[in-house]
Amino acid sequence: MKIKSCPICNGTKLNSTNYTLNPNQNFWNFDCFKGKTLSTCEKCNFTFTAEVFEKESLSKFYNSLYTGSTVSSFKRTENYEFTPRFFSHLKFLETNIDLIDGMNVLEIGPNEVGMIPTFKLFCNPNYYYFDQLEFPIINYFGGKRLGKYFSKKQ
Repeated sequence: MKIKSCPICNGTKLNSTNYTLNPNQNFWNFDCFKGKTLSTCEKCNFTFTAEVFEKESLSKFYNSLYTGSTVSSFKRTENYEFTPRFFSHLKFLETNIDLIDGMNVLEIGPNEVGMIPTFKLFCNPNYYYFDQLEFPIINYFGGKRLGKYFSKKQ
């Protein structure tokens, strides 16, 4: 089923584009993105999936993607705080919000490092995350996994 109006502002002038093909997409066991497009609302510029995903398809996708995955071993000698991607994200956030101790941060699908090591350079947040796997690096820095995304089980 195609979504005909923006879920944010109810605008009906939508521009559609195709998802960018992931280099490994042809090797995925299950591809819930096949045949899906993105819509961008002309009124508020919000971008969203133009079609409704079938029930449980995202859960099936992420579970198949993570099956057999292993998490790399945690080494405190590595400088996780200075991962360029996360450092640039935090510098952007710092210009737009106050990074204060005790602020609540929720990261969905962080990867095995997440943003918490870099957050620790600026403040001491209450950091929570959803991902299919639990990550020792994030836990070491004080992050708490709330559960798997796209799953009814925690």
